[in-house]
Amino acid sequence: MHLERTRQELATIWMQVLDVSQVADADDFFDLGGDSLAAARMTSMAQRVDVPLRAVDVLKNPRFGDLQSVVHRKVLDATP
Repeated sequence: MHLERTRQELATIWMQVLDVSQVADADDFFDLGGDSLAAARMTSMAQRVDVPLRAVDVLKNPRFGDLQSVVHRKVLDATP
């Protein structure tokens, strides 16, 4: 999966789940109203578009930029 596509998919999921119109690297999941149920919802949505995301990733990396880095590392590690 291309990293820019992954970023776009992750941003779309973030915006939908947290009901925000844009996302910045410094945005914090919890500050925007996120909780464990929202993290689980993000995980479910991510699986549908092949974004390697777990709820624990969201909870441990609540800033969007940090979460994006975690997901990108997973994508790169999975690339043959």
